Amino acid sequence: MGFDPFVSILTPYMLEIGTVLTLYYSILWTAVFGIFGDMYIHEKAEGDGGIKRMKNAVWIDLINMLLWLITSVMAVVVFFTMRGGRSLHTGRASA
Repeated sequence: MGFDPFVSILTPYMLEIGTVLTLYYSILWTAVFGIFGDMYIHEKAEGDGGIKRMKNAVWIDLINMLLWLITSVMAVVVFFTMRGGRSLHTGRASA
């Protein structure tokens, strides 16, 4: 395995990129739940199968939002706890 400059440049920033992406996804899932929840939670199904499926999908959206929120919180905690530590990429590690 040779030297890969892309990996050596990108690797120190993977934690930051992952943290930002999880925060972004949790915000998007919050928007999805808010929009579809507003449309379908208080809707009366009255035998319409499509409305029933969408009402069930709203709760799946809520679960997805909560899972991404938990992942985001964990990513932020890991980011701030691992920030000052030793690593092979910063040159402060003991080999």
